[in-house]
Amino acid sequence: MATLADGTFEEVALPDEVTEGESDLRPGLGDRPNRVGKLLNLLATTSRSFLLYDARNDAIRSFLGQLVEGFAETLREERTIRLEVRPFEIAFEGQTVYLNRDRERSLAFRLYRDGVRALTLNEGFGLDELARLLEILSIRYTGVHQHEDDTVTLLWKAGFLFLEVVAVEGLTPETGDSDAAARTRPSPAAPFLPEDADLPLPTPPAPSEPAWVDVEEGARQALRDQVSSAALPEDALRLLTLLARGLEDPLESMRFADLIHLCEEMRDFLLSAESLVPLLDYVHLLRRLAQSPSPSWDPDRQPAVVELLVSFGSDRALRKLIHSIPAGERVMRRPLVELLDLVCPDPFTTVAEALALEENPAGRAVARQLLEHYGKRRGQLLRLRFAEAQGRVAADLLRSLARLEDGAPPAFLARQCAHPDLEVREEAIWQLEHVAYTGALGPALLEAFRRTEGDQRRRVLTLIEKSRDRRFVEPLVALLDGDLGGPAEAVEVGRVLGRLEGVAGLERWRVALRPAGLFGRRLPGSVTHQVAAAAAIAQTPGTGATHLLEQAHEAAGSEARSWIEPLLAQRHAAEERMSA
Repeated sequence: MATLADGTFEEVALPDEVTEGESDLRPGLGDRPNRVGKLLNLLATTSRSFLLYDARNDAIRSFLGQLVEGFAETLREERTIRLEVRPFEIAFEGQTVYLNRDRERSLAFRLYRDGVRALTLNEGFGLDELARLLEILSIRYTGVHQHEDDTVTLLWKAGFLFLEVVAVEGLTPETGDSDAAARTRPSPAAPFLPEDADLPLPTPPAPSEPAWVDVEEGARQALRDQVSSAALPEDALRLLTLLARGLEDPLESMRFADLIHLCEEMRDFLLSAESLVPLLDYVHLLRRLAQSPSPSWDPDRQPAVVELLVSFGSDRALRKLIHSIPAGERVMRRPLVELLDLVCPDPFTTVAEALALEENPAGRAVARQLLEHYGKRRGQLLRLRFAEAQGRVAADLLRSLARLEDGAPPAFLARQCAHPDLEVREEAIWQLEHVAYTGALGPALLEAFRRTEGDQRRRVLTLIEKSRDRRFVEPLVALLDGDLGGPAEAVEVGRVLGRLEGVAGLERWRVALRPAGLFGRRLPGSVTHQVAAAAAIAQTPGTGATHLLEQAHEAAGSEARSWIEPLLAQRHAAEERMSA
């Protein structure tokens, strides 16, 4: 680059290893920022090659001459050039005039990393100070003496008269006002010592042995709390809050794309039932960022934040969250509902899909409660899902339905007692066992009795007995001649009939057990009917019932007698205990 008569610069060819990766951002810039940008790019390329080539090298001498002329000409017009240093950019009057995101080659990154936040060049900045500046920048590029001083220290030691530096402590967090935190150049060294003179080592303190110091329990507990895993979610949230401030600070000019990997890692770490409150705060923080327009230095921020926010409500995220619920915690927590309301477009469907895959009993319990919460006005949709489900998932959905006001009425539960899946049948009977009995429940229990068998049928029969509702008698009597599973079940049904009807039913059983035939020595009806009648009589108080049971025993056939005989023995034993 050479200075022309009109004050602009003419570019010259530079070696590829010098110019690669630089950008002067000239499109869209005005003349003044464009001129400063070209100077900075030339400064960056020259500083990278300053110590690599001999000082008499024609290219180096040409670069120096162009830089001196360029700075002199620009400073004559500007008087002062104030440059703001950002992580990968250098700005002049708020406009980016230098940009290079290569950490190894970026002049902005080298300065920012060492703590430089602003450079001000004043009129009078010439060849002598330019050479010292290039030497400092070259040292930091090439790695020479990096163990001694950083860029800020080297700049201060150089004693510039026309170059001012504003710096902070490297990349450590800044506190308070940025101007107050900025360091200014230290006072010059004493006149009798050069600035780089080595002073004698200070006198070391007297040696001492370590001594035990008692620490209060409260102080020890505070230290334990600082390093415990329980503090990690809150620490993560504080870190994210600090990063969010940096994203909104024009001086930092941080881009969300540079932090997205950390934000995703924090999301996966906080997706736990034990971190619900910090996770909810994290979502609120992202929502505030998503509602703010993208800044000029990060135009793609808003859509990227929205995309991250949506990922919190994905099927994968919710499955992980529900799976993390501890075994002893089976109650839906309010922060979980608030989180789903914020991040899930359709919480009901998302929870239903998670329930279908969840194996953790505590997670399934919470998922059922979530379905009840979101299904209050969607009972029909929950019934459709139940109709399509199988096994354990269908049983879980039936339990959720039973808790909805219009989800699973008793008649619906009774029909499920004949469901092909054992888990569903068990759930239906369990729900019927926990429904307060009313007359309207009677038909549902009879339907359940007809549709079940074995142990499940006995459980329904127990419900019928507990109801004390005599309206069950006639329907159960009608089942005695065909719908029972044999004499053993007939005994159980007969006992329930005897307890429900009592003495009022004795005449019914007398007629049912009246001997028939030519000699009056054969009982009418099937064996199951005979056995059920005998079992009902055995539950009826009074000597008349005992006499009728003895007659039935005498007239019964061999098969029925084998079932009536133990009933008669139990009856005699009970009467003996009462008479004693």
